[in-house]
Amino acid sequence: MKLFRRLVIILAAVVATTVTTTANGYEGPYYYGFSPTTISGEDINAHGTGMNGYMEAAICLDADTDPLVGKLKGKKILGIRGFLRCEYAQAKKKFSSIKAYEGKLGGTPTVEKLVDYAEGWNELYFDEPITIGDEPLYLAMQVYELKGSPYPFVSYKHATIKNGFFINIKRSGWSDMSSRGTLMLQAIVEGEEATFTGNAIAQAHNFDLVVAPSASVECTMYMHNQSCQPISSLTVKTVADDGSSEHTYDITLEEPIGAFDSRHIDYRVVTPATEGHDVPLTFEVTKINGEPAQPSMVNQASLYITADAFRRVPLIEEFTGQLCVNCPFMFYYLDKALEEFGENHVYVAHHAGFREDVFTQQVDRDLLYLFWGNTFNPAAMFDRRIMSGEPKIVISAIEASTEPYTNYINEQMLYPAEAKVLVDFSTEGSKGKCSVHGRIAKSAIASGDNLYLSAYLIENGLSTDEYFQSGINDEVAEGAPEDLVERFKHNGVIRVNLCTESIGDVIAYDQDGNFYVDYSEFEIDPSWKMENMQCVAFVHKINKIDPTDNYVLNAGSNKLNDYVDTDGITTPIAEPSEEIGIYIDSSRNIRTTSDANSVTVYDMQGRRVGGSLLPGMYAVRIITRSGAVRTAKVVVR
Repeated sequence: MKLFRRLVIILAAVVATTVTTTANGYEGPYYYGFSPTTISGEDINAHGTGMNGYMEAAICLDADTDPLVGKLKGKKILGIRGFLRCEYAQAKKKFSSIKAYEGKLGGTPTVEKLVDYAEGWNELYFDEPITIGDEPLYLAMQVYELKGSPYPFVSYKHATIKNGFFINIKRSGWSDMSSRGTLMLQAIVEGEEATFTGNAIAQAHNFDLVVAPSASVECTMYMHNQSCQPISSLTVKTVADDGSSEHTYDITLEEPIGAFDSRHIDYRVVTPATEGHDVPLTFEVTKINGEPAQPSMVNQASLYITADAFRRVPLIEEFTGQLCVNCPFMFYYLDKALEEFGENHVYVAHHAGFREDVFTQQVDRDLLYLFWGNTFNPAAMFDRRIMSGEPKIVISAIEASTEPYTNYINEQMLYPAEAKVLVDFSTEGSKGKCSVHGRIAKSAIASGDNLYLSAYLIENGLSTDEYFQSGINDEVAEGAPEDLVERFKHNGVIRVNLCTESIGDVIAYDQDGNFYVDYSEFEIDPSWKMENMQCVAFVHKINKIDPTDNYVLNAGSNKLNDYVDTDGITTPIAEPSEEIGIYIDSSRNIRTTSDANSVTVYDMQGRRVGGSLLPGMYAVRIITRSGAVRTAKVVVR
């Protein structure tokens, strides 16, 4: 993710080029590739580092994935056609070149020629053509990027074609960047018109984060003409891996797709019936202009499909301690972030790590495996997921600001809730009773992960008059917020761990994902303030071998049942009449398609941002006119 954020920037200029067709047909040359021949600035990404260093980018011709390449075996590649954002007159320095690698990327290229690049499209020819054979063939452009110059390489962002984009930054090794678009590079191939007739590829992306099974959903359909004849209509077939869905779509284009050009349109397709995190859907062109298409590349989209999109209740866990002088600072800014978040959540404090205290429970000690051996306080976890820009689940105090924590909380809301967790809590005399029930989403069941249920009785609002806290009762550190002492409370204190195993019990559920757990009665200490007590529970995965493979499906408490007990919706959600779309305007500002009470944007470094946005991923939180809340993930390229 860091690599992508550093590499991607939006292009403002509009660039265009065309290949030649006549009334009698096509006048060469012939091109093989995945990118369009005509592009505009809003449809493309630029790639570079902004620093001095070698940059190389490539596409792959592989008969195993594209039957057209098999049809081209024995043909010669005469050169490449590629797009650069500025001039690179570096041939005399032996910096800029065109290359071809056989078999694999890296090592010594089979063919290389030093060239000077002009700004825009370049048609450059090898001294000796290279023949398409049985092995994959990689065609590459190389430049020496200069600090302050425009990022050199361009990809078309509406296509995520397999083998469509590889990049080598500062000779550090090749990376597959096909998920970031298809490189503006095409092979110049010898041949005749009959070889390039009846071939096209289709691929879809830009689906919603979560889609329902067997539903008609919006996407972006990308179509690339690999033929030298215009395409006015296509038939695209979609097939699910397990055969649960097969549909055909007849697409008629208002304007034909020109030779070797591309088009993307907004479209709707039907999703597979299968539920799961990573359900593939294959796209294949079966007809072109009403006639059977020649065998061409098929492409897959990966969908997250579930019929159970429950309301999300994020779980925030803090590692703290009474003797930790810095812990009040994390509490302060985290507590302010939760107040600013303003939505339902579950907060739990684990009194373990650097030191233990009167609140420490066995579950706190046993959760230290999540630190990966390097325990410290203060620290926090957010649904036990790795947050953007972080190497581990447990995050230490970052800075004296609410923004990092606000950003992490909003990032959690971008994950779909995969369980409904309802908690019942009652007392009689000195006895307490708790039960937890709900449902696991079919998508989570399909993952095959072993799932666990944890449940605690917690107490909030314990004052430092009753329970000492370093940094509050003794000397307060210089630079502390003026209201730190007044605001600080011991919250989320675990009084009773209801589980048989300290860090959670294996959860049993029926074929529909329903579960019910009735916990044994427990003693309530007379000193505990019942008005501050609640039972909380959460469904999660445990992996002690790999701490990064732990996560929470959803949480709940007895005080949140009215909020949680709904089916088939995501959290938060607006009334249908208040559905709000999000888009990025030409100045890279986040805009909405209708009025809202507030729109807040957070970057992945924890800062609230506004105005013209830099490239990267952002969390957007919208409060509608009725007060409903929506969140969305937005990528600015």
